[in-house]
Amino acid sequence: MLGRSAERALRLLSACKENEQKLEDIFVNTATAAEQLAPIMRAVSELQACNEGITAMMRDFSDALKKVYTRIDALESRVDTLKSEVAELKHHQGVQDLAIAELKQQQDVQDTSARYRCYINRFCKKLSEDIGSTWPDVADALSEEAEREEDDRPVTRKFERALDAEGVSWDEWQDVCCIAQNSNSTIHTGKEVPVKEALRQLRAGEVEFPQALADKLPALQKVLVILQQRGRQRR
Repeated sequence: MLGRSAERALRLLSACKENEQKLEDIFVNTATAAEQLAPIMRAVSELQACNEGITAMMRDFSDALKKVYTRIDALESRVDTLKSEVAELKHHQGVQDLAIAELKQQQDVQDTSARYRCYINRFCKKLSEDIGSTWPDVADALSEEAEREEDDRPVTRKFERALDAEGVSWDEWQDVCCIAQNSNSTIHTGKEVPVKEALRQLRAGEVEFPQALADKLPALQKVLVILQQRGRQRR
């Protein structure tokens, strides 16, 4: 019986040695595996650190990009504002240019009217003398009689007959009056030329006649022709 116990003990001892060897092999394999895994774990750790760095960089880049977009929006808004201001300035400039052009046109009309007012006044004086009066008296009478009935305008009738004798219609007379009135008391600073020369300049287009008075030019030329003829008759 003792022999069987000893035999069992021997078997257990042998099994323990085998298990001990297996454990030793496991420890060896585990150590080897740990050594093999160490570089991988280091690489994984480095990748994690790199990933964290990339994440931080992306976050910083995103913040910077937001600032860029904000700046772009501000610049676009400023550009729109500048476009609006430029458009407004162009509009004001256009209005100003138009106003300047209108003022220049008015000035041209006044200058031209002043240039020929002396000839028109001379014509008025001669017609007034033809009806035995003076131009100031005739002008006052014409203005006063304009408010009266047609059959109560004696001076006007006389003046119309004087115009008719010269071949000038009442409408033509109104045209030359319009030229004289447009002078607005402007003084013509140029030298007054003889009637013949003034007529020649008009016919030759040497005088730039304002477009606003263009339709009255024929009546003015007719008056100058009459003055020229009267001057010849006196000689």
